[in-house]
Amino acid sequence: MGPYVFFVVATAMWVAFGVALAAWPVMLDRAWAGVRRVPLVAKPVVWIALLPWLSGLAIWESGWRTPRARLIGVLVVALGFIVFWWSGTPAGGTSP
Repeated sequence: MGPYVFFVVATAMWVAFGVALAAWPVMLDRAWAGVRRVPLVAKPVVWIALLPWLSGLAIWESGWRTPRARLIGVLVVALGFIVFWWSGTPAGGTSP
């Protein structure tokens, strides 16, 4: 049951990221500023815990030339993470 709950939570976080990207891009700017203000000691923990979403956020905040290129990068990271997690989740909740 645990892997499925994590998958649902992770997918919901990507959906929230997408909604913020579409409706409130300023919210993503504020989130990035907040991550950058995290103390140096805590940054590795935050990055490891939220790596897929922070990777997408880093791509969005990057200096890539067009918003379309940044959007494609974010979508690739999101879909890659979702597919990776889904493929690693055993069917029926059993261990391999």
